[in-house]
Amino acid sequence: MIGMEIKSFDYFMKTKEALKFYYILLSYNEKREYKNYVYNLPYKENIKDVMWCYLNDQSEENIYEFSLINIYNAYKHNKKVIYE
Repeated sequence: MIGMEIKSFDYFMKTKEALKFYYILLSYNEKREYKNYVYNLPYKENIKDVMWCYLNDQSEENIYEFSLINIYNAYKHNKKVIYE
């Protein structure tokens, strides 16, 4: 899964569309492996849940994108908001 590293939450937000595109192309087993990767990031569980749901969301409403934007706005003001 070269190129799908999440170096920081800022990086995830800047590359989330590309990550989602490449995520869709992964096989079932690769998606399971990537899920383990996401859930091992040093962020709060609810942040990882939203990131994971965003990657899996196939709807046109982009519900999780709005949640990510809200989290990111809080993160910009206080970096500790997302960490355990």
